[in-house]
Amino acid sequence: MTLTHPQARALTYKEAAALVPCDYRTISAAVKAGRIPTIQLGARKLIPRVAFEKYLETGGVEDIAS
Repeated sequence: MTLTHPQARALTYKEAAALVPCDYRTISAAVKAGRIPTIQLGARKLIPRVAFEKYLETGGVEDIAS
């Protein structure tokens, strides 16, 4: 999957999953557990790109894989 907007400031769960890579349900579980922050945009929850990149830099990849 390619990102709809490569410079987007927020990601959908599927776009975030494509960057790791993992299944979008893994991203959803990490969000529900409070490990990945989200923002509400209307009815959609999006992941701020900066927050997601920081999460990955601080060991988020291992966290997602477990």
